Amino acid sequence: MRLEDVRDGLVVERAREFALIRDVVERAVAGKGTVALVRGPAGIGKSRLLAEAGHIARRSGAMILTAAAAVLEAEYPFGVVRQLLDVHAADPDRRAVMLRGAGAAAASVLAPGQARASIPDAQFSALHGLFWALANLAESHPMVVLVDDAQWADDASLRWVDYLARRVDDLPVALLLGWRSGERESADRMLRELEAAIPMVVVEPVALTEAGVGTLVPLVFDGKPAPSFVTACHARTGGNPFFVIELLQELRSLGIASTADGAARVAAVAPRSVGRVVLARLARLGSAASALARAVAVLGDGTHLVDAADLAGLSKPVALDAASALTVAGVLRDDGRLSITHSLMRDAIQADMGPSVQMAAHRDAARVLAIHGRGADQIAAQVVLSPPSGDGWVVARLLEAAGLAMRRRAPDVALPLLRRALEEPAPEDVLPRVLYELGLAEDALQRPEAIGHLRDARDGLPPGRERGAAALAVAHALVLAGRPAEVYEAVARAQAELGSSDHQEVRLVLEAVLLNACSFDPAGRMLLAGRVEAMAQLKGETPGERAVLAAVAFEAAKSGRPRFEVVELAERALGSGPRGYAGAADPLTPLGLAVTFHFIGMISRSVGLTTDLISEARDLGSPVLFAESSTARAHAHWRGGSLADAEADARQALASEGPRFGQAHTLATAVLIGVLTDKGQLDEASAVAESFDTPDRYRDHAIQAVADCSLAHLELALGRYEQAISRLYRAGRVIDAVGCTNPAGGEWRQPLAIALATVGRKAEAREIVTPALDAARRSREPYELGVTLRAAALIDRPTRMDMLEEAAGLLADSEIRLQYARVLVDLGVALRRIGKRREARLPLADAMDVASRSGAQPLVERARSELLASGARPRRNQRAGVDALTPSEARVARLASDGLTNREIAQHLFVSPRTVEAQLRAVYTKLHITSREMITEALGSGTS
Repeated sequence: MRLEDVRDGLVVERAREFALIRDVVERAVAGKGTVALVRGPAGIGKSRLLAEAGHIARRSGAMILTAAAAVLEAEYPFGVVRQLLDVHAADPDRRAVMLRGAGAAAASVLAPGQARASIPDAQFSALHGLFWALANLAESHPMVVLVDDAQWADDASLRWVDYLARRVDDLPVALLLGWRSGERESADRMLRELEAAIPMVVVEPVALTEAGVGTLVPLVFDGKPAPSFVTACHARTGGNPFFVIELLQELRSLGIASTADGAARVAAVAPRSVGRVVLARLARLGSAASALARAVAVLGDGTHLVDAADLAGLSKPVALDAASALTVAGVLRDDGRLSITHSLMRDAIQADMGPSVQMAAHRDAARVLAIHGRGADQIAAQVVLSPPSGDGWVVARLLEAAGLAMRRRAPDVALPLLRRALEEPAPEDVLPRVLYELGLAEDALQRPEAIGHLRDARDGLPPGRERGAAALAVAHALVLAGRPAEVYEAVARAQAELGSSDHQEVRLVLEAVLLNACSFDPAGRMLLAGRVEAMAQLKGETPGERAVLAAVAFEAAKSGRPRFEVVELAERALGSGPRGYAGAADPLTPLGLAVTFHFIGMISRSVGLTTDLISEARDLGSPVLFAESSTARAHAHWRGGSLADAEADARQALASEGPRFGQAHTLATAVLIGVLTDKGQLDEASAVAESFDTPDRYRDHAIQAVADCSLAHLELALGRYEQAISRLYRAGRVIDAVGCTNPAGGEWRQPLAIALATVGRKAEAREIVTPALDAARRSREPYELGVTLRAAALIDRPTRMDMLEEAAGLLADSEIRLQYARVLVDLGVALRRIGKRREARLPLADAMDVASRSGAQPLVERARSELLASGARPRRNQRAGVDALTPSEARVARLASDGLTNREIAQHLFVSPRTVEAQLRAVYTKLHITSREMITEALGSGTS
């Protein structure tokens, strides 16, 4: 047995730990992902256990990814992740594998120089992409991921470790974390949360017993040691393996033997801390070696010799000799770069320097690194440990590093760098830029202080494009915070300052933000007067013009303008340029256009646009954009009468992983409640409604009003008329206040009029529906007029046949199929009640067919009941085979039928592979099949 083989006591009293590590690696090789935490104090042997995991993995043919975090690398955005993946990303073939599918979003970290679309959840997108980049690598080989000293990983890498750990059981991956608790509270907090959330193997090596120390002594001293010598060494070290080895080597260098006499001298000459042992060894190596060791301790692991030599004030030949001596003495590790061999040694060297000397050394180190052209993140890591002194050079370096972190989608890494730049303090001429970058980082992290910093930046920047960009950032942050009144003030001020036509694009994007904010805010209605007409003249030649036109088109659709006008505006807003998120001046532009087409009844056009946006959101790795696009498509499908597709999209939006901010979660829930109600699944709809809680910022807002309309739809189906009437009145006040007359923006008048008539309040019902009918006749829009005619017809008894016939004619060729089916049922009922039973059968049969295709089971049953009453004998549909699949199961089955793997389906839907597996098992059961190959045939036979 050699000393280097047992350093840190790996094979001494470590049989249990060794077995646990081996089991974790073997599970990964067998395809079962596992997380192992190797935890303990410094010197206990964590690194050697991780190294042994690597040896086992290598013998098993597994791919090994290794990284070691360090104190000085906490400012490197995704530094640990890049240690793990950069070597593979450098190979073109492997990089192509890594960036396949959802892994493409990892390019923001692995290739940050490439331009990326601005997305609201860029931070999560990077995590999502990096997870799938690793998953893609692991597809061909089982993988062992080793992260030593993980407590010192940068925040971005820690978030990725957490993200991976929660999903690793879907992969053939063993994730092993070496962890020293008590070093960094934020990291320890993350670990505690992770331990509470997932099962993990915990390996906690303990101190060596006296017998274990006795096993190590003969590796340093000749002959059998005296028991008293072993006892003295154990007592002095507490059984810490690293300290034992260091102490034994120190005793030997002092000429102390492992005898009883030597035992008596151990307590007298051997220091109680490993630090004093290290310092004594350095002193014997001479001043040059001591200076070089201090320089490496300051610069951190992986230091270039030339950097350390310059910082230490040594010539290159002297530095080479010193590095050699330190390597032989076990203080340094030289593998082309210099590192302190153990964190305890580094701690001892730094402690001996004292705080003030260390801080001054870090500032000198930053200058040395800059002279040698090292990375901005390396320089910044030194700067943040130096004392503030009002140095503009320091602020420039911090800004550079923060910019790199933002490009890598790590705003939490950028944040402390920018705060440190403020502390320097930043020079007056640079301060606005620091505040601007700080505000952007805080805004990306949803921090409320972002708005204040962005405002201060705006006020400090010179008039022109930069101030306009800051004003735009302020406006976006205020929109996200739900503070529309402040948006108006911010935009008005910025536009007044941007008087020159040179800044027209910025002015236009600000205008688009203003129009979008006004559109859903009653207080903003007065600002729209005149603006919409003026902006409607734009040609759509630039992204800014298209953003404004999209807002104008939506406003026109919302206010019930003729369809041809809305379509013409929307087409100009689409233009000939990029039509997705990446080419939009404002992220609301493409989504707003999809909703506009849905509002004017062009369902297939809306579905086509949202389908493209969903695909782009997947490519960008953005769950927020994915959820928003899926929600918009769900609403379009619902209005078009494709209830299964609407439910699948709504559930898809709600199930997608990632941060839940924005309006998608509220609206998707509202759509799901409405769809389940139309499908007759009232218990499930009620369960969703009971757990539904609108965020405070949407109360008394159009978003809440739309949700209230869906909740009232459910209440009417349950016969809770008074509750529904109260809710619809409340929704109507808000919808009217924002100027929405198009029923697609919130169907409240028509169901409210019908509910009032049902409970005998016909006069009220007429007051509600009469002005709406007059407006609809003026607009001549088929959907608006059709649904309003139906409501007006049902108020009177007997039902107005002429109105129902007119409504049916208007809706016959529309894409709003479910409303058409409702009108047909009402028409059939009215005909039967006046004795025209034979004439009633045709609209009722047509209604039953349309409702059946939509999946609206209550309407199907009502039409069937009326057909039976008219003397017809309709057939009953049976739920079996494909029809028995839930919408989510049917969607997964179709994707599997298209040849997508479970992993590709998971990427496609922003869910985990485990979720896909569970849904496919349900598909196999319901379709009575046993393999993936049988899905296509089963789906085909089920739909014939």
